[in-house]
Amino acid sequence: MRKLALRRPVYESQKIDGKSLLEIQGDEMTPSSSPAAIRQRRRRERRKQGVIIINLEVNSRAVALLVATKFLARDKRSDPIAVRKAFGLFVTKTMRQMAEVTGDNENF
Repeated sequence: MRKLALRRPVYESQKIDGKSLLEIQGDEMTPSSSPAAIRQRRRRERRKQGVIIINLEVNSRAVALLVATKFLARDKRSDPIAVRKAFGLFVTKTMRQMAEVTGDNENF
């Protein structure tokens, strides 16, 4: 059985070269690179840019329309990543066309 090393709490009184461990750790702190921290940073950055992420259920008829309109290759119908990309392309193209009609081409 593998033993886990427990981290001792850091106290202000613990010193190295005259600096407290709290000061040293504060100076050397870097952003966490855990997957959860990375997702959270990306979410905050998207929110600053006014972008939101949505989950969307796409039925087989919508997938068939993506194939019929050449946004999706027939052999990629069951690939969720390919369907997501195809749907994104479809929405982007449709929004650009709508923006041209309305004269609002600022973000497309």
